[in-house]
Amino acid sequence: WGVMVAECNAENCLQILALQDERTQTYVTWEAAFKEFIVAGAKEEPYAEACKAATSVFARISTSVKTVEDKLNGGDGAGLAKWVRKLQEAEKGKLQLTIGLQVERKRLGGVHEAVDLLGKAAGLPALERRGVEMAVASANARAQEHPESCSCATIQTELVELEEELVQRQEEMVKLMQVDLDKLVAEINETLDEIRYWDSE
Repeated sequence: WGVMVAECNAENCLQILALQDERTQTYVTWEAAFKEFIVAGAKEEPYAEACKAATSVFARISTSVKTVEDKLNGGDGAGLAKWVRKLQEAEKGKLQLTIGLQVERKRLGGVHEAVDLLGKAAGLPALERRGVEMAVASANARAQEHPESCSCATIQTELVELEEELVQRQEEMVKLMQVDLDKLVAEINETLDEIRYWDSE
């Protein structure tokens, strides 16, 4: 009987690990589509299709993993099922963080393009847009008070300073989110090591 349980656990482990490999490859493909969209300036449609495809694969994998988990819980695999549940919860967090990080990375790219010579802010959140307008208004007011010392160059300087501040804030947000994602990936890898341990028993 013990041999049958071990064989069943090994079979379930192999299935979980194969599904996890597919999930990892889906992240690689999705990230490549995102980089193509952000860095290379590709059209949004291929990235949107990649998002849709990744979502579909992740949903199918989660359903398959849940089926294995239920099977383990219904038999003598409760110990392994605990690790499978932990894996699923960590993967859910990873997906949420990955989506959030892509949004913030996209926003960072937008900040770099947002402040043009006329002080227009294209695609920034309302608060940042107001910040640009305030910088322009402040420079214009000084230019009216001291026309001999202020010029378009002054307005541009204020906009550049504002842009640098916004970029710095956004970069910090991206770094913090990346740290959280890296911690979660480390947790997933530790959980997978535990599942591999069950496979080797």
